[in-house]
Amino acid sequence: MSKEFYYRALQNSSIGFAVLKLNNEDGLRCYISESNEAFQTITGIGTDNFGTKSLSELLPCLQSGFSSVSHLFNNELDSNIETEIHLRSVNKWVNAEFVHIDDQTVLLLLTDITANVGHRIQSEQYQYQYKLIFENAQLGIFRYDAEGVITETNDAFVGMIGSSREKIVGLDTLQLPDKNIREAIAKSLKGIPTRVVDDYKAVTSGKTITVSCFFSPMFQSGKVIGGFGIIRDATERIQIQRELEENQRSLNNSQVLAKMGSWQALSDNTQVNWSENYYRLLDLEPFSVHPDNDVFFNKVHPDDRSKFKVDVSSIEANPRTIQFEFRLIREDGSIKWISNTIDPVVEDGKLMSLKGINIDITELKEAQLNLQQSLQEKDILLSEVHHRVKNNLAIISSLLTLQIDSIADYKQRVLMTESVNRVRSMSLIHELLYRQENFSALKFDEFLEQFVDTVSDSFSDDSMRVTHVIDAESLQIEIDRAIPLSLITNELLTNAYRHGFKGKSEGRLHIDLYQKEGRIHLSVSNDGYGLPDGFTVKNVSSLGLSLVSGLVEQLDGKLSYETVGEMTVFRVEF
Repeated sequence: MSKEFYYRALQNSSIGFAVLKLNNEDGLRCYISESNEAFQTITGIGTDNFGTKSLSELLPCLQSGFSSVSHLFNNELDSNIETEIHLRSVNKWVNAEFVHIDDQTVLLLLTDITANVGHRIQSEQYQYQYKLIFENAQLGIFRYDAEGVITETNDAFVGMIGSSREKIVGLDTLQLPDKNIREAIAKSLKGIPTRVVDDYKAVTSGKTITVSCFFSPMFQSGKVIGGFGIIRDATERIQIQRELEENQRSLNNSQVLAKMGSWQALSDNTQVNWSENYYRLLDLEPFSVHPDNDVFFNKVHPDDRSKFKVDVSSIEANPRTIQFEFRLIREDGSIKWISNTIDPVVEDGKLMSLKGINIDITELKEAQLNLQQSLQEKDILLSEVHHRVKNNLAIISSLLTLQIDSIADYKQRVLMTESVNRVRSMSLIHELLYRQENFSALKFDEFLEQFVDTVSDSFSDDSMRVTHVIDAESLQIEIDRAIPLSLITNELLTNAYRHGFKGKSEGRLHIDLYQKEGRIHLSVSNDGYGLPDGFTVKNVSSLGLSLVSGLVEQLDGKLSYETVGEMTVFRVEF
């Protein structure tokens, strides 16, 4: 067929077709004389540019091939020219073919291959990315064919099992001694992805590691053509997991021994987690039910349920640990006492969750109740003892008072009165102890208020009026010190009446009691006749002052006396 026939056929073809004419005046410059619509569509070049602009101006991407095209005009090449070109102006890839017609004419044929080039570039990118991942992954990766023979491996897998690529490639995985690995790969070759976690001993190096493996089949046209394995060295992870499990067992054992359980709840008190032993505290089988408020509160004593109301705004404003005790009701109706500690988790001023620890304190509570009962019984007994001692001393005091009435001698009556007051001081102590709950110490200010009146009544009469002022702090003094101090007080008061006010119609007494720097101070002052010259306790034969001196030593204290103005002052410090 003639060239004209092919030329006409190309006019209606989907292939871009252009006729290039050589301009003899321009030398190598050629121009488009005509083209079909396909050429114009592919290149975006309109017919108004034909004959006015050279091919190198219209398609500068062809610049590198123009020298060869000029040779083609002269038929100096053995074959036509064919190349791939990227048309940047329209972002298309084309296959360009230059065909020699005669010395003045060359045909340019363009085929749009953009889609094919895109697929090829995408495929190349995929292959590059696959190679990048395969070679640089921290996981061990290897490929195997349909027979289970390893065809490729990355460096991470080689290093992981301590072998070499030469020993691994070509290895038949279906002949490995490790049954779990062998069966997993066999499943993958049947199209079933399989995971394995096991201790694996490499046949090529003898190294044993704990591995986590994933074996996946590779398909082509619906047929398994092989597979790949992804291997992770799980030695450290498994070790950490085992340590965590051991720690969990130790924690649970500790909670069992301590009769303790831990829990966690949301900010609205919804339970989310109970420890194994927490279930046992609730008399439930471990993990037999999901943590639930209804399950919990059904076991809490109705009177104690209000303790669990959480004031969220208060906790958010002032995060703090909350502690309280509550009761659980067992199936048999008995009570189990629980100590509850709640620790709020607050982040950025918002309550996120609540964590708590519960401890079974039933035995402690029962011991406390028994102790309280024992103490109550002891208190009753002591109260009865003090009551009886007080009554017996009162009887003795009454008998001595009756005896005084039968004594005519004044001195004997005074001496007997002093003895009666000594008995009364001890009787009053036991009476005050009997009235109060604490038997180990005495409110000594109350004792002074009552006892000074008793002594005053014993010595005062119509011929002697003595006024007294008591300035006493509220002090609790142990019973073993209160009794000696009461006798000292009695002797100092008696001494004031017998010697200070003797023969006087009126007088003043001032009693001070206070504590300073851990020591107790008692002073008894009177405005009587005062102390004689050269007075000392040691050179006085008075039984009362000798008794005072001995009792002060018993208290490991200090006795002093002086005259201040018109007042004679005796001080006791211990």
